[in-house]
Amino acid sequence: MATSFAPQLLRLFDELGELLANGFVYTYAAGTDTPLVTYQDLDGDVENLNPVELDAGATATIRVTNGVAYKFIVKDADGNTIYTEDDIIVGEVPAEADDDYEVILTYCATPGAQGWMGGEEFRRSVDFAVDFDGAGGSVVTNPASDYVISVKKNGAEVGTITISSVGVFTFDTTGGATVSFVAGDTIDFYAPDTVGTAANFKATLIGALV
Repeated sequence: MATSFAPQLLRLFDELGELLANGFVYTYAAGTDTPLVTYQDLDGDVENLNPVELDAGATATIRVTNGVAYKFIVKDADGNTIYTEDDIIVGEVPAEADDDYEVILTYCATPGAQGWMGGEEFRRSVDFAVDFDGAGGSVVTNPASDYVISVKKNGAEVGTITISSVGVFTFDTTGGATVSFVAGDTIDFYAPDTVGTAANFKATLIGALV
């Protein structure tokens, strides 16, 4: 689990502008009085006590779970409430395994033979099902004949996207197998072997984050 510093809590002051030495920060789920833990470390392995006690310099290490909404109630050393800050969100919730990952090819041009049509580099591992199950496409103008696009992983073909003359999409993976990518791998789309006619379509491959 990744965490981030709560930016407004580097050093706290009271209503008179003086350092809130030995004060307290109570942490709750946003909009509630349900305690919500904060952390000392990036990985979220070391929890803070709740409330978090400020030191003599009115500072504390408070890291919150990325993408989770918090409410903080700040009190002085005597337990008097100084202020309340609600709906504090830092960072984003990381994607979980099995979340959908879309690779979209949008094309509107006349490609050259085997011309590059688009692609991307993966930042996380992604698995595509047999024959890119779940994939879809839409075409504005149907091709005159079957239009076969090569799908390549790091330069080697791993499947094809075929658009028929009536605009039907067929997705195939090489050997009818799943296709797995890891961070740093590239996926690229290449035009048919012969010079194509004008193409105007969108195809979407749907994988799962691993």
